[in-house]
Amino acid sequence: MIFFETSKNKFFFLGFFVVISSLFITLVWLKFAPGKQELKIKAVALISDEAKSQVGDNLQNMKDSFSLGTEQIKNLQGELVKSQKQAELLDVTQKYLEAKQSSSTQENIK
Repeated sequence: MIFFETSKNKFFFLGFFVVISSLFITLVWLKFAPGKQELKIKAVALISDEAKSQVGDNLQNMKDSFSLGTEQIKNLQGELVKSQKQAELLDVTQKYLEAKQSSSTQENIK
């Protein structure tokens, strides 16, 4: 039987399944723990008003930075579109001038 064999694979899989099942049981216990809400309330009560205001200020700064970053991205996208249009216009102009030059040299040959 498998219980009487000594192999490294058996012990590895046994350890692996013990760790996975322990993690699963711990996560389920934490999810349904009755004292979870009480711990949150106690933790919030321990935070001072000054710390709460600093956290609020930091969050507002992060929001402002994020909105500024999105505006900068929009501006960069606009500049990218503009430079792409300029490159396309330059290509079209170059092709036009090459066509005009080749037609004028053909007229000069005739």
